[in-house]
Amino acid sequence: TGLGRTMARLPLDPRLSRMLAQAVKERSLPEVTILAAALSIHDPRERPLEQEAQADQAHAKFRDARSDFVTLLKVWHAYEEKLTKESDMRLTSQSQMRKFCREHFLAYRRMREWRDIRDEIREILEELNVQAAEQGPASYEAIHRAVVSGYLSHIGLRKEKNIYLSAKNREAMIFPGSGLFNKGGSWIVASEIVQTSRLFARTVANIEPEWLEELGSHLCRRSYSEPHWERKRWEVVAFERVTLYGLPIVERRKVGYSRINPAEAREIFIRSALVEGDLAVKYGFQEHNR
Repeated sequence: TGLGRTMARLPLDPRLSRMLAQAVKERSLPEVTILAAALSIHDPRERPLEQEAQADQAHAKFRDARSDFVTLLKVWHAYEEKLTKESDMRLTSQSQMRKFCREHFLAYRRMREWRDIRDEIREILEELNVQAAEQGPASYEAIHRAVVSGYLSHIGLRKEKNIYLSAKNREAMIFPGSGLFNKGGSWIVASEIVQTSRLFARTVANIEPEWLEELGSHLCRRSYSEPHWERKRWEVVAFERVTLYGLPIVERRKVGYSRINPAEAREIFIRSALVEGDLAVKYGFQEHNR
């Protein structure tokens, strides 16, 4: 496909290239480029055993209760703001940036690596004539719809506190270090589903199930039940159920049944609407047929 050819030209994990392709549509390319670079390296946040409390306190200012991806963006923007300030003041930026990273428990080398990869991705996108439209900061939805497009198989539906049903009927727990631990919504997406002492979802965000049907339409499975005539709608309808990787993203949505099973819909119409006379308006042919 055209999308596949674009993705193949990006020297990235396919999940990340899919995110970038969607970000162009969502008008969130600058933010998603930063996230794609972040997801290509080890987490730059450090938490030394002997300084766990101090590290948690330093990281708390970046934490977002809705999304670990937003947390990463906050780390990035804080680092960039400091870097710009040091450059403008013509200070010895490297020593100042090292100090900034120590104070905020960030790995200096990983922050540099993060920035280098972001710049590389931007250069590749420019070579492909993929550019961000002029705009302000992207919305939460625009950023996370792009993320979901790359991590469709890492969605989760809450079963109980911190425990989510994921693809293939597995149960994953939000990683305790996540900003969403004890605060997760009904649906989440994760950049990693990893097995250690148990199955953990790492780097997670709250998402809306409405996004999933569109972004994962090629993977959705649909089933229909209880077809029946509805006088107010003037049509035969059924209840539609939509699942993605076995997770129900739509339950009992009323849809027109004639496009699904025209022959059965016609039978139901004749039996219920005509034979039983369940029509909102009385017609002369009904009396004639009786």
